[in-house]
Amino acid sequence: MIKDLAREHPKIRGIQEQKNRGRGYGMRTGALSAVGDFILETDADVPVSPDHIIRFLSFLEKHPEFNGVIGSRGLSDSTFVLNQPWQRVFAGKMFHLIFGLLFDIHLSDVMCGFKMFRRRAAHEIFLRVYDERYLAAAEIILAARNLNLPLKEMPVAWEDNRESKVRIVRDSIRSFLGLFEMLLREWKGMYDTAMTIRFHEAARAVKNASGRWTWPALFTRIRFFTAPYFELSKHIPETGRIIDLGSGYGIFANLLGLMAPHRTITGLDLDKYKSDHAKALAPNVTFTYGDITKINVPPADCIMLIHVLHHLDSYEQQEVLLKACYEKIRPGGKLLICEIDEKPWWKFILTQIADHMLYPGDRIYYRFPGQLTPLLKGLGGDVSSMVMHQGTPFSHVTYIVTRR
Repeated sequence: MIKDLAREHPKIRGIQEQKNRGRGYGMRTGALSAVGDFILETDADVPVSPDHIIRFLSFLEKHPEFNGVIGSRGLSDSTFVLNQPWQRVFAGKMFHLIFGLLFDIHLSDVMCGFKMFRRRAAHEIFLRVYDERYLAAAEIILAARNLNLPLKEMPVAWEDNRESKVRIVRDSIRSFLGLFEMLLREWKGMYDTAMTIRFHEAARAVKNASGRWTWPALFTRIRFFTAPYFELSKHIPETGRIIDLGSGYGIFANLLGLMAPHRTITGLDLDKYKSDHAKALAPNVTFTYGDITKINVPPADCIMLIHVLHHLDSYEQQEVLLKACYEKIRPGGKLLICEIDEKPWWKFILTQIADHMLYPGDRIYYRFPGQLTPLLKGLGGDVSSMVMHQGTPFSHVTYIVTRR
C-alpha cells in the first residue's frame, strides 16, 4: 500500500526493514528519517481521526514554548467512539500509577499512539529511545523530560480496535519489566547524551557477532555488564587513530569502530588465542598480536588500557608500558587508563573475586589512585581522573593523561 501511494505522491517515502524489530524501532527510524518541520507518530490502524493533526499543528504554531503535543485518552474532554475493554483500562491505570511513582511524571496517558513534535525536538528525543516495542511510547515522555523539552497533553477522540494484538497478561508483565529497564537506563545516565543510540546499536551488533554458546560470547556479555564501556566511550576522540591495548576478543575496539566510522581502531593483544578470535566488524577496525613495547606502532591520538595494568607481571612492567604508551601519543592526544579502586569496599571485593576466578593462580598488581596518579603525572602530561563504578558491580576509576 505504501509503495502504491509513493508512486502517486512523491513526498511519501517508505522505509522497509529485513525483519520486524517492533513498533518502537519503527517509530525511531521514521522520526530520525523525517525531514518536515513537524513529526507525527500514530498507530497504523488510525484510532485517532486525522482531523486532530490540524488541531495539534495549530497549537504548536501558536505556542512556541512547547516542543510537542501528546494525545491523551485520560483527560476529561477525551472521548471514545468504542470503549476499551475493562481489562485494558485497568492495566493502563496500573501502568500509569507505577510509571508516575518511578519517574515522577504524572500525565493521564503516556501510551497514546498519537504524538506530534517539532523536528529538532523529535530528533533529540528519539535518539534516546531504546525500547523497540510498544513501551517506546512512554520512553518518549521520559526522554523529553530529561531533556527539559516541555510537552502539552491534549484530548483525543479514540476509536478502539478490537482486533488489536495486545495480550493483557503477557504485555502487562512485559510492560512492568520494561519500566524497570527504563529506570536502570536513567540511573546510568543513558538519556543524557545523543550518543546513546549509537552505543546501543553498536553493542547489539557486537553481542550478536560473538555468537551464543561459546566462551567468547559469554565473556562479551559479561563485559558489557561489568565494564563502564558507555562512560568510557564518551572520552574517546571521534576521529583519528585509536589503539586498544589489551583488546582481547575485540569487544571495545569493535564497539568504538561501529560508533564512529572516522576513527581508525587498532586492537593489540599479547594473548594470541584472543587475537585470533577477535573479528573486525567494521572496515576501520583491525586486530593484531604483539607487544607495544617491542613492535613499531604509529603515533596515535588515543591509546587505551582498559583493565590491563593490574594483569601485568610486575609493577615495573606497568611503568615500562605506561612510558612506552605515552611516547606513542601525538601532542594533544590521550592516554586513557581504566583501573580498579579500593572503594567502595564491597565492589573492590567483587572485583578481586572476579579477577581470581577468571585468572586463577595469577598475581594481581592493583595500583590505587594514591599510587597511580603520581606515576601518571611523572610522564609529563596533564592528568585527570573520574570514578566510573556507577551502574557496574566493580570499583572502576578512569585516568586520562593528555600529552602536552
